[in-house]
Amino acid sequence: MSETGNSGDAGARSTRGRILAFAAGLFARHGYHGVGMRDIARGAGVNVATISYHFQSKVGVLKEIVREVLDTYKQVIRSAHDVPVPPGERILGYVRAVIHLFREHGELALVAST
Repeated sequence: MSETGNSGDAGARSTRGRILAFAAGLFARHGYHGVGMRDIARGAGVNVATISYHFQSKVGVLKEIVREVLDTYKQVIRSAHDVPVPPGERILGYVRAVIHLFREHGELALVAST
């Protein structure tokens, strides 16, 4: 099976996801400037050209990680907003939802905040 997989789009999504997950972990542990494209490629089991194909650069990888975090954050806020409760409870719902998001996706949240 090739790096993008025999299943076409699903394989490409899997490769992209693997790159993003590994890069997020490295960025969270070492900071953006402490990580190179080769580090990401080695850990994700791809070559640098594959990362460049999907994201153009290390900045592109970081942008995609931040975009995913923000999209998830927006979904969490929307779901908390849709609950018909008094304003004080709604704010508490927002806070709980964001705490849950950070617990579930701590590395991504850390990367997005740096």
